[in-house]
Amino acid sequence: MERSPIIAVDNIYKSFKDTPVLQGVSLNVYQKETVGIIGKSGVGKSLILKHIIGLMRADAGQVLVNGVDVGKASRGELEHVRSKMGFLFQNAALFDSLTVFENVALPLRETTKLSETQIQEKVKDLLDHVGLIAAREKFPPQLSGGMRKRVGLARALVNNPDIILFDEPTTGLDPLRKNSVHELIAASQRHHGFAAVIVSHEIPDIFTITDRIAMLDEGKIVVDTPSGEFERVTNEAFLNFLSGVQSIRCPHTGLLSRVELDIRLAEECARGERYGQPFSVVLVQVQSARKDTKVEEWHFELAYVLRKQVRLSDVIARYDDRTFAMILPGTPKWAAEVLARRISEIASSKLADVAEGATPRVSVGWAEFEAKKTPEQLVREALNGLIVPGERTPS
Repeated sequence: MERSPIIAVDNIYKSFKDTPVLQGVSLNVYQKETVGIIGKSGVGKSLILKHIIGLMRADAGQVLVNGVDVGKASRGELEHVRSKMGFLFQNAALFDSLTVFENVALPLRETTKLSETQIQEKVKDLLDHVGLIAAREKFPPQLSGGMRKRVGLARALVNNPDIILFDEPTTGLDPLRKNSVHELIAASQRHHGFAAVIVSHEIPDIFTITDRIAMLDEGKIVVDTPSGEFERVTNEAFLNFLSGVQSIRCPHTGLLSRVELDIRLAEECARGERYGQPFSVVLVQVQSARKDTKVEEWHFELAYVLRKQVRLSDVIARYDDRTFAMILPGTPKWAAEVLARRISEIASSKLADVAEGATPRVSVGWAEFEAKKTPEQLVREALNGLIVPGERTPS
């Protein structure tokens, strides 16, 4: 029996004056499913959420939520639909004059007939769930950005919604707080079982907390794929978008620069420290015994080899004038070693074909993140362990 979607966006169009934004968007979301919407800035991702809520009406097409056409619904019907939905926007939309407790309790007091005792119990449970019971009497200006997002999530959950819509829920947060919010969203979804739609620019994080990914480009959904299978996607706009997210690049190879490498490495270390998520670093270095060799020309070939050997979620960057670095999320040390040795073998063969008599020497090193290990220590460990496979065994 075919499942019925809890949200059905069916071929909607929306223009502003003479500017078309949504041009035939279709997207289904099913019960207890989390769908991420990605795409370049300004393409209309948040507009899709506004159509689902009923804040905007499509020029053509329809949006069904629990079987109700929100574009044609009466005020009463729309209020009923919204009573089963929760929202978390970029700024959390909290009332500065209300305490944390009062912000979360507000929807219950305005839309239900629960007693004050029932409201107190429910709000306490939710604040405990998001780790803010100790901050219940504080006001939003007294909270960090991550804490405000958690208050917003608690308020979104307070009416036991069937659906929660998230619009860039981690905008403006540092890596630690961003990861905390992502983990809390995922844990809340598993616990409460709501359907979720998340508009996000966080790549690759969004792939780890969603069931499906949809990409909006030029007014249409051009990719709709299970999150765990995004590496199989061949759509050019999708691949260009993922590459474009990594915007600080080495002009010679097109790889990320040292500046961006340092940023990404710090983020991964913060994630590993907080959540125990494993990752490894692999360094690849190419040298020649002949001083007249134009080693820079080999770097183009080496960059090509690296791109072919890694996943889309991995990071490749230029570490210095002869060394390349890779960050491999979720990869233990033994797997990093296998990859490093394979890269050395393939790169040595590939470079030998273009070396014009010179002998390329491709050395590799690897290291795995451990608690309290800094990015600098991680890279130093990989540098100190550089080997040319076949010449010697790492200690």
